[in-house]
Amino acid sequence: MLSKRAIGLCAALPFAVAWANAATVTIDTVGSQADWFVTSTSASVVVLGPSDAYLHNSSIKLNGQDVSGAFQPSGAGAVSATLTGLQPGPNVVEVFNGQDGQPQPVARQTITRSIPVAATCASLAGLTIPASAIGLPTSGVTITSATVIPAIPQSVSGSTVTLATPQFCRVLGAIRPVDPTAPNINFQVNIPDQWNQKIAQLGGSGNNGSIPGALVGNGMRFGPESIPPDSPYLVTRGYAMYGSDSGHQGGNTWPLNQESFVNYGYAQLKKTHDVALALTVAAYGVQPRKSYFFGSSTGGREALQVAQRYPLDYDGIFSQVPVVSWAEVGTYLPIRLQRAQLADGWIPPAKIPAINQEVRRQCDGTDGVVDGLISNYLNCNKLFDPTFTPHPFQNIRCPGGADTGNTCLSDAQLAVVDLWHAPTVYPYPTANGWTTYAGWGVGSEIQGNGPQSNTKPNLAATNAPSPLLVATVGTTSFNSLTFRPEDYPAGVQYVMSVINATNPDLSQFASHGGKLLLKSNTSDYTAGARIPIQYYESVVAAMGRSTVDQFMRHYNLVGAWHNRNVGTNTVTGATVPYYVDFIALVDNWVEDGNIPPDNITATFQDGIPPFTVRSSQPMCRYPQYPYYLGSGDPTNAINFRCVYSGPYPPKTSYPFGVTPWK
Repeated sequence: MLSKRAIGLCAALPFAVAWANAATVTIDTVGSQADWFVTSTSASVVVLGPSDAYLHNSSIKLNGQDVSGAFQPSGAGAVSATLTGLQPGPNVVEVFNGQDGQPQPVARQTITRSIPVAATCASLAGLTIPASAIGLPTSGVTITSATVIPAIPQSVSGSTVTLATPQFCRVLGAIRPVDPTAPNINFQVNIPDQWNQKIAQLGGSGNNGSIPGALVGNGMRFGPESIPPDSPYLVTRGYAMYGSDSGHQGGNTWPLNQESFVNYGYAQLKKTHDVALALTVAAYGVQPRKSYFFGSSTGGREALQVAQRYPLDYDGIFSQVPVVSWAEVGTYLPIRLQRAQLADGWIPPAKIPAINQEVRRQCDGTDGVVDGLISNYLNCNKLFDPTFTPHPFQNIRCPGGADTGNTCLSDAQLAVVDLWHAPTVYPYPTANGWTTYAGWGVGSEIQGNGPQSNTKPNLAATNAPSPLLVATVGTTSFNSLTFRPEDYPAGVQYVMSVINATNPDLSQFASHGGKLLLKSNTSDYTAGARIPIQYYESVVAAMGRSTVDQFMRHYNLVGAWHNRNVGTNTVTGATVPYYVDFIALVDNWVEDGNIPPDNITATFQDGIPPFTVRSSQPMCRYPQYPYYLGSGDPTNAINFRCVYSGPYPPKTSYPFGVTPWK
């Protein structure tokens, strides 16, 4: 049986020929844990080519030795063999084609034979990791437990499957702070019995405060979020995986401790990485070959932080729906929008359908089909950004400008909706020189996934400050609705310098050979889709597009929200296709130079066997978007193609009477 995760390889390689001459190497993984990861000394390999004649002129090598004679025809344009003598660690299969004379490499795939654990799990509990082994100041490490977690078979509960997992050693511990009043950084490392010689760090969520659930049980299906329900978990693929609570365990006072706050912002990432590295080397007796980071939301921000601050520690990074500026989108912007609704500007939930309908009226058909999804997101965002389009919601203005019902907006409410979509301009520079932050996008207002307040803000209420606001103003006794950034420039600049992942200089990461896959959702009203675009464009401006194209890819998935990366069609109520095997995409890029294509198919499929695919859509590389070809099922990705849409940075001036602060 062929692996269903066949990957086209040759077009991604620096020496590749055209797709017409492509050869695809796939691995039959029957009896092994995951694709291209085997525990035995042999593996079935199938080479697929465009024709029998093409393969007749091809040669195949394993670790540099010609093994063409082992392959036999196994169907039209296919040959297969069982390759033996695999060595522990990486084993490289390469296909060379000589039909044009000199043999040219056209495909490559690494098969990793597992390395068995060398140390007992119990011995790791007594391990001493000195502070000198960690690249940032600490007071050392305490290992609190090391427990064997037995292998479990696949199980189904209702509509959810828990995939089989191998036996591994779960190590729990704490990294002690330098400041005795700061909390510990609690961490977990999962060390599988059979190792692919790679490590993977998992990011957190929100304000963190607990070890990522993706390290535990059924939560592993979220490591990272949005991988298909039948995709093997990281530990099943042989990764040693780890994460931490980022250095606090709840409450609202931890941001007042500088070490604790800096740990949350970025320092815990390096400290936890170095501890996990020491544990992995102790367990297997050898260094890992590759190091990865996978994170969504806060974890996506953390993924960008490690690329910017610790670039030599990571080979592959997946940053999904990153809150690039968590301080802006999670704290300062919501306060600004709530302040604007203290008086007549409040927009009750009953008016949201009118807003959603107007967005659909102007945008739904601009991608070639009226289907409830706004695929041409760049054009639509421009239509509703008041710095580009004056009075974008004028069509639903109430007669005379007063509030006359739920099917229209008053002038005060129109000003608030404009504020949703306009950029924020600070009167002083923030981290990495940013003064402007793009506003919210459009396309999913009706699901309650938008920036509106479901209840009218009340200045007389407690309005307790969030952790980042506590760090900004320096106290937990503060009414958040009285906050204005212009009154706290030092606090805002400090918090953004710690939290924001906006440094565009990724030159060290790129020169080290690192690969970064950045993915956003067009209907995300938590991280926003436009600020990650703004960050990507800043990297291009700093490093040049041709350089960035060598190590970074940015994708936007249409119609998906922030939480769990799920979304629903605004008309049909159907779940938007959102499953993609991001682990394989990043690993194949790092391991074999397999550059992710411009058009990646995202699916929605049943959560239990046989995992039937119900719908699909293209996930296009920015600034492309899915355009309907004019016929066929619009819930099938095959009927779309990715087309280009020009980028547009947010303006820094405010025509049409829009002002940055209310």
